[in-house]
Amino acid sequence: MLKKSLTLALALLNLLPSSKPNRFKDIFITPISDKQYISFSFIVNNPCDTEFKIYVETPGCQDTYLYRNKVYILLNFSDQFLLPKEIIFDNSCLIFMAKSNTSSSFLRFDLKVQNPLYNLNEYTTFTMEDALQYLDDRETIHYAQETLNFNNLANNLVLSRPFLPFSHISITQESNFYMDYLTFDEIVMRILDKENLFSLFKHKNNYVDIRLELEKIGQNYKLSLLDKLYVHNEKLLLSSQPKEGFVRTNYIYLPKNCTKRLFKIEIQFKNLGIQKINCKYDYNIEIKEKYFGSCSTAKHCVQIEESLNLSEKNKVEVFL
Repeated sequence: MLKKSLTLALALLNLLPSSKPNRFKDIFITPISDKQYISFSFIVNNPCDTEFKIYVETPGCQDTYLYRNKVYILLNFSDQFLLPKEIIFDNSCLIFMAKSNTSSSFLRFDLKVQNPLYNLNEYTTFTMEDALQYLDDRETIHYAQETLNFNNLANNLVLSRPFLPFSHISITQESNFYMDYLTFDEIVMRILDKENLFSLFKHKNNYVDIRLELEKIGQNYKLSLLDKLYVHNEKLLLSSQPKEGFVRTNYIYLPKNCTKRLFKIEIQFKNLGIQKINCKYDYNIEIKEKYFGSCSTAKHCVQIEESLNLSEKNKVEVFL
C-alpha cells in the first residue's frame, strides 16, 4: 500500500509544471509616469554566455534599444536600464530577449503612460485591471489589478483649532497582488502664505511646502508628517529647524497672533500605488474664531473673578 502511494505521489509531481531552467525573473512593469529604471534578473541552471537585447517596439516606428549586453553567467545575473517616458506611444511594447547556446527567452510587456494630474475634487476612485505585469517561474506574464479610493475629501473645513489639519483624508488600496505598503514617491502639502505667517520656512511663489507620508491604520492609510517640525511653546510659532525654545510637534500650528481666517491648502501625490497615480487635492480651512484669546472672540478664554479669599494654595499662573 505504501509503495502504491509513493508511486502515485511521484506521478502527480511529474504532472506539475516545473520551473524554466534558464529564465528572466524579478521583472515588474507598472504605468510609466516619468523616467523610470527597470530592474531584471536572469538565472541559469548551468554556467553559460548569455546575450541580452531589450528595446521598445512601437507599430510604425523604429525599435528603440535600451539595453544590450553579453555576459558569462554562473548562476544569477541582475541589472537595470532607464526607460524614458518620451519614447512610449500607443501600443508600445517592451521586449526582453536573452539567448545562449542552449536556450532562449522572449518576453513582451504592454506599456502604458500615466500622464494626467488628476484632481481629487473631481475623481476619488482609480481602478486599473492591469496595473502591474510580473512573471512566474515559467516566464509567463501575469496581471494584477488595483483600486485606490480617497475618502473624506471635504472641500471646505470649518475649525477653531490652532493648527491646519491633513489627517482627515483616508485612502484604501485593493489589489490581488500582495503588497506590504501603499507605495508613493512624494506627498507634499502646500500652504498659501502671502501674509508670511510661517516666517521660519522657505517660501516659493508665496507657498510653504511640507512633506507628508502615509501611515497604515487597519485597512486604511492616513497622512502624517514626514518633515520634522518644531513649535515655540508660548508663541506657537512653527519652524522647520530645531531652535532654542522650540519642541518637536506633529501638528502644523498657527501663531497666536494670527488673524487670518481662510487658508488655501493643496496636497499633491506623486506616483501613488501600483498605478503610479499623480493627483492633487485642494481644500479651504476657515478658522471661525481664535483658539485662545478674549472671551468675546476666542473659543477658550480665562475669566478671573475678584475674591478676598487669596492664598498661595489657589494661585494659578496662566500663559496665553
